[in-house]
Amino acid sequence: MTTQQLTEEQQNVHNYLRGQGEKYSWLDLWPRVLRPRLDLLAQLDGITAEQAEARTSADEWTIMEGLRHEIAVTRSTLHIVERLSGVTVSDPADEVDPAELSFEELRTELMRNGIQFGELAAALPEDADLEPTHPHGNFGDLHCRAWYIFQRIHDVDHVNQWRSIRESDDFPAA
Repeated sequence: MTTQQLTEEQQNVHNYLRGQGEKYSWLDLWPRVLRPRLDLLAQLDGITAEQAEARTSADEWTIMEGLRHEIAVTRSTLHIVERLSGVTVSDPADEVDPAELSFEELRTELMRNGIQFGELAAALPEDADLEPTHPHGNFGDLHCRAWYIFQRIHDVDHVNQWRSIRESDDFPAA
């Protein structure tokens, strides 16, 4: 999808991501990415593996499905930022398929991914080239800092999703 094919809402998000990436340094962006990650982890507090697998709506993911998706997207975003910026803090050889991980292992991986995002912010040059881009399926071509702040948007969406699941009348008690 090219930037010209975006809906008005998608274009607004595209402009926000690129604008934030152009306005703020890596270290200024890092807390903006960290807060929603901590909120995600808080949504997992007190949840059992069985509760994480509970489907509260036929058309919604379970927390476990969302957690696997979150790990996959975080890894992908991390690798895109690394590739666009020329700095590497992760090793794909160390990654295990999220489908093979238990609930507790996924929770730990969510923490590790958050730490890697912090390491990346500290390692990246402030004068990073914002010209190279990589296409996002919904938000068009994004530069490295725009991709970095995208993780915030993605995490916020899943914080809200998981909160809604936990608040559902169909969510099982512990």
